[in-house]
Amino acid sequence: MQLTFKAALLAEGFKNHVTFEVDDGIIQSIRTDDASNAAIDAVAVPGLANVHSHAFQRAMAGRAEVKGGVNSFWGWRARMYELVERLSVEEVAAISAFTYAEMLQSGYTAVGEFHYFHKPDQAERALDTAEAMREAARQTGLRQCLLPTLYQRGGFDGRPLTEAQRKFHLTESEFRQVVHALDASASPRLTTGMAFHSLRAVDIDTLSALATQAGQRPIHIHISEQRLEVEECVATHQKTPIDYLMDTGLVDRRWCLVHATHATPAEIERLAAAQVVVGYCVTTEANLGDGYFDFRRFARLGGRFAVGSDSQVSIDPAEELRWIEYQCRLIEQRRPSTLWEEGTHAGVALYQKAYQGGAQALGHASLAVGAPFDVVALSHPALAHLEAAQVVDAWVFAPRAGLVQQVWVHGQQVVQNARHVHYDALARRYQQALENVLGKHA
Repeated sequence: MQLTFKAALLAEGFKNHVTFEVDDGIIQSIRTDDASNAAIDAVAVPGLANVHSHAFQRAMAGRAEVKGGVNSFWGWRARMYELVERLSVEEVAAISAFTYAEMLQSGYTAVGEFHYFHKPDQAERALDTAEAMREAARQTGLRQCLLPTLYQRGGFDGRPLTEAQRKFHLTESEFRQVVHALDASASPRLTTGMAFHSLRAVDIDTLSALATQAGQRPIHIHISEQRLEVEECVATHQKTPIDYLMDTGLVDRRWCLVHATHATPAEIERLAAAQVVVGYCVTTEANLGDGYFDFRRFARLGGRFAVGSDSQVSIDPAEELRWIEYQCRLIEQRRPSTLWEEGTHAGVALYQKAYQGGAQALGHASLAVGAPFDVVALSHPALAHLEAAQVVDAWVFAPRAGLVQQVWVHGQQVVQNARHVHYDALARRYQQALENVLGKHA
């Protein structure tokens, strides 16, 4: 097929009247200033990666906002465990598929699914839920790097998992079997990485052995999200989690360190120098009251970052990017923030950097000849007078419903007229799953 857009964001910047020739989902050629075809009245941008997702948690979004009990991340986690007790494999699959459709409608074209919920009720084997997650991506058309996650202990001191956490447990042998089985069923759109829940949940020797054997696959880990986590690591190992991990010598461009919220200035320098990607999940970190990563310091050092929807309280890449910049503006009390040089479009710059970081974190190719056609088309009547760069800025800083009009993944159109092509059927399954789990008022 051939698709021509009024403008498109390419590696070299915005170009006008851009024609993509696509065969079997792969870009065969890109022509700019092409007046030979009628152009779609939209600005095309490469689809963004959502590098950190727990899709099943969409079922509790908005259901943990009542004050009472433990008013912190740890109280939220207890509520999440309550949800876990009620879910079956079928319900996880239905919730995840609808969540993936929402991601596509928002402008994400790929997801890193940090999959640690291995053994819900009715699961006969650890692979059941992983296969359900993969099927959710297949049904919706979302590109997926599935990240089976090792979760073996309850803290740095080696204490056993609680009863609620046992549904997340895998032995090292089970973990290897899941990764191997997913590798065997992989495809160009469905790939497999590896994840460790956290240093509190996996001992460093096991992590080192598995990471050494990981080859070039992406490796993800939660790290330094909570102050208590940092304090316990220091008490046990006399090092902060980031320093403890970095001192293994294993951390390189394959790694995505999720959150890194409480990284020290010295640790931020180490992360930037190692060219790892920090998975920044601003809406979740704000919702949970985690604190905020020192993005200004990291960005000035050339640090690489990507964004994720994490707990799914918000599924919107533009909102993640907006609040990265807004945090900086609130701290500096100026706009735009001092991160940008004169003449820089802040929204475009954030988008490009998150796109590059996301491609690295999930092992995906950038938008170019020979790469998959993963494209988002932005269009809205209120933005018709804007230049292409201003349309992207408006998406990030002045969003409008329906601005993400069309989405293609691997050449397949999955969003038309701002709606997923299978939205109604997926929504019905999602609603039924919530009714099963939470009751008729879900």
